[in-house]
Amino acid sequence: MNNQNSESGKPKGSRLNRFRSAAGLCCRINRQQAGEKSVACLLRSGLIGFGFIGLFGCFFAAAEALLFKAMSFWDVVVSALLIGTGFGTVSFVYPHKKLFRLFLWLSGPLFSMLMTEVLIGNISAFPLKINLTFTQAVLNLVWYYIIALVFYLISGRLNLSAGIAVSLSFFWGNLNYYVFRFRGRIILPSDLLSVRTALQVQDNYDWKPAMLQWAVLAVFLGYLCLLIITKERGRARPRLRFAVPVMMVCLIFTVSFFGSSFLFDIGIKPAYWYTQNNGVLLNFCTYLKYGYTEKPDGYSADIPGQSGYLSDGISGEGSEKPNIIVVMNEAFSDPGVLGQFDVNDDCMPFFRGLNENTVRGYVYSSELGGNTANAEYEFLTGNTMAFLPGGTIAYQMYTAAGDYSLSGQLSGIGYKTVAMHPFRKNCWNRTAVYRNYGFSAMYFEDDYIKKGMVRNYIGDKYNYEKLISVYEAHRRQEPDAPIFIFNVTMQNHGGYLKPWVNLNRSIYLTGGYLDKYPAVDQYLSLIRESDEAFEALVNYFAGVDKPTIIVMFGDHQPKFEEKFYYDVFKKHTADLTPDERQRMHKVPFVIWANYDIRERAGLHLSMNYLQTFVLDVAGLPLTGYQKLLRQMHENIPVINSIGFCERSLNFKTDDLTLSKAGREQLQKYRIIQYNGVFDRSNRADGFFGLAGIDNAS
Repeated sequence: MNNQNSESGKPKGSRLNRFRSAAGLCCRINRQQAGEKSVACLLRSGLIGFGFIGLFGCFFAAAEALLFKAMSFWDVVVSALLIGTGFGTVSFVYPHKKLFRLFLWLSGPLFSMLMTEVLIGNISAFPLKINLTFTQAVLNLVWYYIIALVFYLISGRLNLSAGIAVSLSFFWGNLNYYVFRFRGRIILPSDLLSVRTALQVQDNYDWKPAMLQWAVLAVFLGYLCLLIITKERGRARPRLRFAVPVMMVCLIFTVSFFGSSFLFDIGIKPAYWYTQNNGVLLNFCTYLKYGYTEKPDGYSADIPGQSGYLSDGISGEGSEKPNIIVVMNEAFSDPGVLGQFDVNDDCMPFFRGLNENTVRGYVYSSELGGNTANAEYEFLTGNTMAFLPGGTIAYQMYTAAGDYSLSGQLSGIGYKTVAMHPFRKNCWNRTAVYRNYGFSAMYFEDDYIKKGMVRNYIGDKYNYEKLISVYEAHRRQEPDAPIFIFNVTMQNHGGYLKPWVNLNRSIYLTGGYLDKYPAVDQYLSLIRESDEAFEALVNYFAGVDKPTIIVMFGDHQPKFEEKFYYDVFKKHTADLTPDERQRMHKVPFVIWANYDIRERAGLHLSMNYLQTFVLDVAGLPLTGYQKLLRQMHENIPVINSIGFCERSLNFKTDDLTLSKAGREQLQKYRIIQYNGVFDRSNRADGFFGLAGIDNAS
């Protein structure tokens, strides 16, 4: 019986052992197969990713071919292979959706960065061009990953968070594309304060998408389609063990970025000259970090008083003070300073021929294609944008009641001060700034009759008629008081592909440029209209029996399309030398008087010096600050946001290239401006204002 049991038990144990062995073997086989399947999935997903990137490259290459006709035979072959690989590998999506979702999410930030940088020209396929260093590319990617992680932690879905992040990047990239097209730079933090102004003039720009934008749109939609066909069901909350470390890493990076010397240590600083140099998102964040002005080395509130320049007072008796009419003409410039090209006629014959009783030359603006308010700020205050954070708008950030200005100074010595601008009063915070600067009267678009329109703006001709009517009303009310009128025009504002309403096509490019750049043709015709209107203004005041000075200059050059600059300079604007770059910031100026003055020509100066030249011509007293600026001009005639030069007019972008005397003078100017703008409680009022006169606003 026992033997039977033991014999019968033996087979049972053997069968159990055999079952366990078989089960273990099956598990090992399943694990092996699962591993092989995972590897296969990974390889397939990699192929999908390669194909997707291939699709992107192909679309972009096709756009380049259409735009620049730059593709060779082999470029076409490579593009065909890429697109074939792309369509072939997408077939692997369906069996491996979970793994592919992860791949799509991980590749989303890279795709976002590529999409944005391609749109603003930092990355090109044919020929291959990448304007970012490895460090810049990595830092840009980190920010894109942080954005994607934030949306993932909120939504708990890979596809949804990737779709939101990439969609935002698509719109961000296109906004930067348009800003770069219209203004010659990418979006900066200060532009967030200018949205209202931008919306008010947006109808005057050509928003027609370029082929490159259509190509990027096609790839963007392809990416969204992949997200949709692989979307997950339900909402999976991010695991705490994943979310907490990720948030900590993001927090550490953000604090290090904004609160330490991390960027300085690795050589990253705001790109002021070629704003896309760092990459779009990195440069935006870098501007945020450096959006304040640190106290200059060696700063002391006593330095202005120790400068050796004493402010003038004003005597009770003296010669009659002249009327001063200042016209900051919107985008008024001579495109001929850029380089050689042919036109059918001179666009500014009167302005160019106005030589008797004039002081004339060129002003170098800190701006290009926009930000008129910064040019106003430099002229009215004598401060330079070179010492303020790049990309900022001084009118919106660095003005306050009690600030010293040319208008406040003239008001203090008996002038009636008037500001005129034939556009909306809320642009650039002008109403508040003009009030802070002591203007006693302001005229904006609502104070003009809607006539004399050129395109969508009040033309210079009617603008000057309004100016003359303001002057005549003043003469009737206060016949013995001089007047200062600061008039910022609007006729030549950007958006040069609009209908030619009340504008004749009088001046246009010829030769090899004929009908090639219609925006330039319209701009040249606008300048001819400005020139004729200015002639009428000068002729009127030539017959006035009161001594009068008229100052006319452009606030900045217009921004034309990149291909025009390439034709003129024979190189991309990214490759321009400092001298060539400054030619894009060079605008003409003239100071004319209806009485005898010392004539001067061929002057070169930056906007911050111009008010001192005007006061010298008018024979009016100067503040200690203005005397400092007059002396500085002798040694450093140009200083603006993109560089400076000494007497040789060889432009530099690094103050270390200046002579020792030049560096010391520049540093003194920096310290004194800091005292006037940022240390108002310790401001040297006796230095910034005339002696014994309340010339602060």
